[in-house]
Amino acid sequence: MKKLFGISFVVITCSFYLLSCSDQNSSETKETNNEGWTEEDRLNFKIVGDSIANQAQGILLNNVQEAIKEGGLEYAVSFCNENAIEITENVSIHHKIKRLSDRNRNPNNTLETDMDKEAWKQIKEAYNKNEKHNLNYLAIEGDEVYYYKGIYLAMPTCMKCHGKENEDIDAMVLSKIKEKYPKDLATGYEQGDFRGIWKVKLN
Repeated sequence: MKKLFGISFVVITCSFYLLSCSDQNSSETKETNNEGWTEEDRLNFKIVGDSIANQAQGILLNNVQEAIKEGGLEYAVSFCNENAIEITENVSIHHKIKRLSDRNRNPNNTLETDMDKEAWKQIKEAYNKNEKHNLNYLAIEGDEVYYYKGIYLAMPTCMKCHGKENEDIDAMVLSKIKEKYPKDLATGYEQGDFRGIWKVKLN
């Protein structure tokens, strides 16, 4: 199966352009926040982070859909187990990207830091208020900049692996999930539920 690794040239080019503009604007704009970044810098970081998170989401979903077409849902579970993190990491060689959740399937996708937990809290609160336009969070620690973006289960297909056991999820698929992810926490959702967050290290 051909994996759809990569990120578009447009997004990479925009990332460098916007971040280079941010460096220039930092010295030219007098009003800055406590970290030394201007509001224009922060807006640019959000634009770049959102582009990368959207690209990562699209690439991952395309790979999963191709896996389902190739071998069905059971094969897709095995494919995700072996390839999902690699696919995510290869979206961009310039930015570190992860998916995180408080009900993770892969043990490598837990909320690790206080920053992750605060981002989760803020984004989930926005989701609960139905503020779908506000499912993002920008965090800055010294020279390090992180962008977080919410993930929710928008498609019926998601329920076939993340829905209710023995109701939405076929018994054979559930067996494969338990085989590949013995400590899985990522079932019992309903369509539209808040599921996780993308974490993009921008600087």
